[in-house]
Order: sequence, then C-alpha cells, then structure tokens
Amino acid sequence: MPDSIKPAVALVIITLFFSAALGFVYNITYDPIEAQKARNEAENVSALILGTEDTLGEDIADSGNSVTRKITCYADGEIIGYAIVAEPKGYSGAVSVMVGFNAEGELLGVQILRHTETPGLGSKATQPEFLAQYISGVDRFTVVKTANPAPGEIDAITSATITTNAVTEGVNDAIDYIREN
Repeated sequence: MPDSIKPAVALVIITLFFSAALGFVYNITYDPIEAQKARNEAENVSALILGTEDTLGEDIADSGNSVTRKITCYADGEIIGYAIVAEPKGYSGAVSVMVGFNAEGELLGVQILRHTETPGLGSKATQPEFLAQYISGVDRFTVVKTANPAPGEIDAITSATITTNAVTEGVNDAIDYIREN
C-alpha cells in the first residue's frame, strides 16, 4: 500500500469506529431520554391544568405558526382543558412554551419547558413573576418596556427583549391556535 493512502485508510477506520460508537450510545440513551421528556410534559400539564387524570398528545406538523403540540386533558372521561406547546425562536434558540387552557379556551397559565437563553438574562423568563403577567383575561399580548404594564402588556425582561418577544409570540400563537381549532 502506498504511503500516501495509509493516512486516508486510517481516517476512514477511525471515522467508522466512532460513528458506530455514537450510534450505540444513541440507541442506549434514546428510550430513557424520551421517558424523561414524557414525565416532564405530564408534570407541566398537571401544574397548568389542575385535576388532569389523563392526556392525549398530538404533534402538529404545520400549524402556520410556532405551535408544535396539542395535549388534550381529561378528568373522569371529560375534556377539562388543553395544553399547547409552541417553540418560537429566542435569542439562543427555540424557547419551548406550554400554555394551558380550560375547556372553554380561557388561558390558565404558562410554563417554559426548555430554553437555551442566556443565564441571568433570558433565563428570567422561567420565573413565576414574569409568567404571571400572561394571566390577565385578554386575547393578545404585546411587549412593552414599562414598570406598570396594563392588562395584555408584558413588561420586557431587561436586556432580554428577544426572549420576552419569543415567549409572548409562543403564548399568542397558542391563543390563536385554540381560537381557530
């Protein structure tokens, strides 16, 4: 074998070995990761829609906005609410927002499921004080920069307006989806 081919053969062998190792690890960790995601989803649904005994989740391929999942919540065989998951783009990536509604379509609460926002800035969107702004009985939210927002106005997180806009977009998209469907 010529000396010029030896490095290429070695590189191919190394690449095949590590590709196989990566595939092996992926197969081992896939089921536990999916089970943890399901547990997290169930916990968040139960926190938003009190009394939920059972759920039926449905992925949404093309909602026309950032909505990706609809979860119907049941108690005693009756629909008691819906949890809508939206994933708008934030500063550092998608912000996974879960919005809870009762059976009549009234907004009950908002949870942040996952995010990659800046610690200490965009991560403040997960704080209960920030999320409580979305419980105001209005059908649409706008982001403002004021210490005393009116109902329907969300006080932007200082130095994290992009994150605030993303969460607000997710909530508004969930509201639109519930109203249309």
